[in-house]
Amino acid sequence: MANVFEILDKYPAMAWERLKAPFKVHGPSLVYPQGATALGMLVFYSMPTRHKTNMEFVERGDNILKMQKSMQRAGHSVYFVHPVTVEADRQKNIDLVTYINIEFIPKMFTTMLRPMQVALAMANHKRLGTNEGCCAKGLSSDVLDTIFNGLVRAIIESPAAVKEMLC
Repeated sequence: MANVFEILDKYPAMAWERLKAPFKVHGPSLVYPQGATALGMLVFYSMPTRHKTNMEFVERGDNILKMQKSMQRAGHSVYFVHPVTVEADRQKNIDLVTYINIEFIPKMFTTMLRPMQVALAMANHKRLGTNEGCCAKGLSSDVLDTIFNGLVRAIIESPAAVKEMLC
């Protein structure tokens, strides 16, 4: 996933590119809507599907354990290896979901907001300067940081609040 940020460093506008047509992923039947950004698809479509998959892992593991116990009560000496495998898969999924939620999504959103912050600063500059490093802005850096830190917090604490922006 580090490659994503390398690409976005070179082409920051790609983060805001929107799908021109609905996109279907084979496998867990996901259909992404037309006009969604990559981050919108991740937050509002892929992550809920991953959570559902995680719940299915838990359910499968529980069902296998119940079956094993019922067979043992019936006098059969049975031991399924599957609960260990299912638990390992579930743990990998949990680790990936945690990484995406805690690190990837906030970093991606922050990366997306950087060009917006620069544009806002330039729009409020008395001379409408084009130099990103120009300090003579209409809004102070602290005000800009407050605005964008609020947006980053919103996507972490309540992603649905920014769904319209991303999807």
